[in-house]
Amino acid sequence: MRESVTLYDTTLRDGAQTQGVDFSVEDKRIVAEALDRIGIHYIEGGWPGANPTDDAFFADPPALKRARFTAFGMTKRSGRSAANDPGLAALLSSRAPAICLVGKTWDYQVDIALGIPRGCFRGRSCLTCASVVWIRYMLSRNQEVAAVGAWPKAVASTSST
Repeated sequence: MRESVTLYDTTLRDGAQTQGVDFSVEDKRIVAEALDRIGIHYIEGGWPGANPTDDAFFADPPALKRARFTAFGMTKRSGRSAANDPGLAALLSSRAPAICLVGKTWDYQVDIALGIPRGCFRGRSCLTCASVVWIRYMLSRNQEVAAVGAWPKAVASTSST
């Protein structure tokens, strides 16, 4: 059996968080097309709903030949249903062929960003599960969904095609 490695590039989102980097929509298109040409399997285009540049980029995505254009987002917020979460709505409306969900797992993020009491792992996993289940339920066009834990503690990895 032949082994393979799947390459997932985050330059257009994570790289944009670097001091002094401010990608325009055209910059993102040029980088995405170059990554596609060199054989990257998944190209994360950014976070739909996070800023006007990412919104514009997802409204008119690059025509990739091999790579799967991917929308990044996080699980639903604590205290609201997946159906009423604006972040999940932005992912679904992005029409990207793949979605990557990050689930906050670092204690500080869970305590501060999510407001879930320390030691309540069930609360963390419920956010991820509810988000993935809702997105899978709402999708009717064969989008791929991956849920991953935030660095440094990955907790889940799943995909659906």
